[in-house]
Amino acid sequence: DSPDPVAAGNNLTYTVNFTNSGPSDAQTVTVTDAVPTNTTFVSATVTTGTGWSTSAPAVGGTGNVVFSKTTVGASETAVFTIVVKVNSSTGSGTVISNTATTGTTTTDPTAGNNSATAT
Repeated sequence: DSPDPVAAGNNLTYTVNFTNSGPSDAQTVTVTDAVPTNTTFVSATVTTGTGWSTSAPAVGGTGNVVFSKTTVGASETAVFTIVVKVNSSTGSGTVISNTATTGTTTTDPTAGNNSATAT
């Protein structure tokens, strides 16, 4: 996340790094990131990677940002950028926590690395 810390009323940018560590291609892949508490959605982009679709709440709204792709090759990477605005009423010192989680219909031998949190 950047900047850290961020003042209320300003934008906060999250960079989500994705890697399919294999050993096989993954089918029906999603990367889901809920707009954090005390923020509203501004934008979401696929910074690097091809073939990804994006669904997101309306600007100023809340909910899930979802990046999805039919097939992700073994060792394939992507980078996603999500921008949120910290609510102007958010008190100084409030910790904002954001979690991105991946999912696939393919059996994952290492499911413990499918989620990451930034505070």
